[in-house]
Amino acid sequence: MKKTSGWVEVVEKVKTDMEETVRREGETAAFELGLYDLHPEILRLMGRLKFRTSYGQNVLNHSKEVAFLAGIMAREIGLNGHVAARAAFLHDIGKAID
Repeated sequence: MKKTSGWVEVVEKVKTDMEETVRREGETAAFELGLYDLHPEILRLMGRLKFRTSYGQNVLNHSKEVAFLAGIMAREIGLNGHVAARAAFLHDIGKAID
């Protein structure tokens, strides 16, 4: 019987660590924007965007910037800034799905 190396354990450890990082990134981004009511699966998908680029820009950072600006603009014209920020934050979520 062939003796297996520690590669299987290493791969599983990296997968676990990466999932934790992705989850944490999504939660942190939402927290920074004051979006406390997002589903954990949405947060996981948004966290995946930290590792994606579009036209040379990090997609998670782009989503945060768009959300911040949308919230400001909405409040300036008397609309609900929270709703605008939430929608803007999620506008590129499809890029996280393979």
